[in-house]
Amino acid sequence: TFIRRSQLCRTVWGQDCDLITISDRRCTEDDWKSRPVVVLSARVHPGEVGASWMMRGCLDYLCSDLPRAVLLRKSFIFKLVPMLNPDGVAVGNNRCSLMGVDLNRMWEEPDEREHPTIHATKALLGLYRDRVALYVDLHGHSRAQN
Repeated sequence: TFIRRSQLCRTVWGQDCDLITISDRRCTEDDWKSRPVVVLSARVHPGEVGASWMMRGCLDYLCSDLPRAVLLRKSFIFKLVPMLNPDGVAVGNNRCSLMGVDLNRMWEEPDEREHPTIHATKALLGLYRDRVALYVDLHGHSRAQN
């Protein structure tokens, strides 16, 4: 299994926003340039702790030796952003960023300085535009209406 943790960007508060890449360790250079990409993200809303557990389950599964997990790694490159709002999590916010903004409402025109994690994730999706097979943003709502 190929696993790499890198920095997607820095947050408003200067924290790392992690990017985890998972694929087959035998990927060739051509594979890295041509395989479909699956992007997963979580914790855009700091209070949705369940999203972290779902992300953990995805990480554990993708890194396992189960036959389907091995097949997935041979077929795709996975890009995971475990926490889109680490500043909000660090200060105990429920829904907003350090700037008091719901980052989930900033996807259309994210500002690089005020919404760096959304800006960087959108840039990541743009980088793999023609190869993104799936993008899933994990949430953990606790009520019927949002």
